[in-house]
Amino acid sequence: MWRLIFPLIVSAALLFINCNSPTGLKPVAGIEGNLYFQGTWPDSIQGAALVALDDLPTDLTQAASHLVNYSTPAPNGTDSTEYFLQLKPGTYFLIAMGLTMDPAVFAANLDSIIASGRLPVVLLDNDLIDIRAIYIIEDDQVEKIDDRTINF
Repeated sequence: MWRLIFPLIVSAALLFINCNSPTGLKPVAGIEGNLYFQGTWPDSIQGAALVALDDLPTDLTQAASHLVNYSTPAPNGTDSTEYFLQLKPGTYFLIAMGLTMDPAVFAANLDSIIASGRLPVVLLDNDLIDIRAIYIIEDDQVEKIDDRTINF
C-alpha cells in the first residue's frame, strides 16, 4: 500500500510546487466619457462614434490611415451614449464622427474600408477646439474626459 501512496504524494507535491499562481489581468489604458446628441438626427447619418486618431489629417475623409480605435457606434436617434476606448500609451486626437453606412456593415467590413483609404463618415464635432485637443495616455491610465454634445 505504501508503494502506491508514496508516489502519489510525491507527484502531488511536485505538481503543487511547479504550479504558478495567476498574475491576473493587466490594467488597461484608455479614454472614457459621454456623448450627448441634441436635435434631430439627419437621415444620412446612421450612427455616431468617437474616433481615436494618432494624427490629424487635413482631410478627415483620409483619416483611415490614422484610425487607432473607435467607440461602439450609437444608432441614429440616440440621445446619449457612454464610451470607452482602449488605447496604448501615446498621443491621440478624438473626433466625433457620423457613419454614413449601417454601423454593423461598417464593423464587418472595417479592414476593407481602411484599405480603401476613405472612411464613410462625416464630421459631427461642432467645435474645432474639440478636434484639435491632444490627449496623452500613459501606462495603465484611464482618462475621463469632459462630456461632448453634438448639435444637429
